[in-house]
Amino acid sequence: MSTSAAVSTYAWRRLDLDGLTFVRVERDEHGGIVGVDGQEICVDGRQTWSTRFTIELDLGWRHRSTWVEVTHGDDIQTLRLDNLGDCEVVDLAGNPFTNALVLRSGIVPMGGEVAVLAAFIETPILTVRPLRQRYTRLADDRWTYADDEHGAFEFSVDTDGIVIDYRGLATRLG
Repeated sequence: MSTSAAVSTYAWRRLDLDGLTFVRVERDEHGGIVGVDGQEICVDGRQTWSTRFTIELDLGWRHRSTWVEVTHGDDIQTLRLDNLGDCEVVDLAGNPFTNALVLRSGIVPMGGEVAVLAAFIETPILTVRPLRQRYTRLADDRWTYADDEHGAFEFSVDTDGIVIDYRGLATRLG
């Protein structure tokens, strides 16, 4: 991307397991893309893994491509999604940032709800499957996420729609 791109960085401490998530967002108006690069290091009981990912979006925050690499034990797996099929967004399981892909893609009025079919990527097993998700706007800075598999969770966001605190999942550092 060009050197005139706007860059933001975010970090979260995971609450559902021992882990940290780091995300770097680079918006390049000239190239017409938003690039998202990140990594996670997670420990869940005796399992440890790291995840690196790159998500490319257009300026409307619509999906162009996703690349994910998971290192788990002596195994390294990669996944690339250029086409989401019937899915509208990509969602990395447990990653607080990917909620912004829904929140930034449209305007939802107070009390309104948006439902999306997400390409849900689970780590460390690196599987992809469709998952129907619902987001309800409670206030300018508060939302509820819900799906039929994991239940409902409340989270707060900053003015850019990036998660600050996600009840039971993650809290932003810094």
